[in-house]
Amino acid sequence: MTFVRVVYAVAIGVLLVMLVIVGIEAFYPAPSRPIPSVSPPVILEPPPGFVLEPDTDDPEQPCFVLYPGFDDQASDEWQQALDEWQQEWNERQQEWAKIYEEYQRELALHERSMFLVVLPLGALLAVGGTFVRRRLDTLGAGLILGGMGTMIYAIVPFALDSVLRFTGIAVALAVLIFVGFRVLNSSRQA
Repeated sequence: MTFVRVVYAVAIGVLLVMLVIVGIEAFYPAPSRPIPSVSPPVILEPPPGFVLEPDTDDPEQPCFVLYPGFDDQASDEWQQALDEWQQEWNERQQEWAKIYEEYQRELALHERSMFLVVLPLGALLAVGGTFVRRRLDTLGAGLILGGMGTMIYAIVPFALDSVLRFTGIAVALAVLIFVGFRVLNSSRQA
């Protein structure tokens, strides 16, 4: 193969992978990551006698220190306000945890569905490239490269189950061995 044909085959392979990626994003987009709307209610100023200090064990949980000579009635009101604030903060955190857990489930379903479509498509492109390669050497090489790249793209997502990832790698390896055997065997006969 001349240099121009190699470049052409690589370009076909890269554009096939890009077509698959953009097609997935256009027609089956991943669920959008939720933006955390959980922020603690703002307490601008503690009442006289209180100082807001970070807790040494958990810097995200405030710690209020009462100084002597403070009115007990005001102290009870402030403690009640603090308890309400803490309860609201805990409710917001639980709500955010549920939203994020739902997002994780949707993302895992999306990645699994994408895998089940894209991996066979990549295998089909790679195997089809071996048959096209007999007549059109450069186009066949481009289809093989694009098919292998597409299978790699199907295996990459981080939310993919380990069993599916293993299966995908095994299928990609089997296709690569088949394609290599066909290509090398046909070049020996020629």
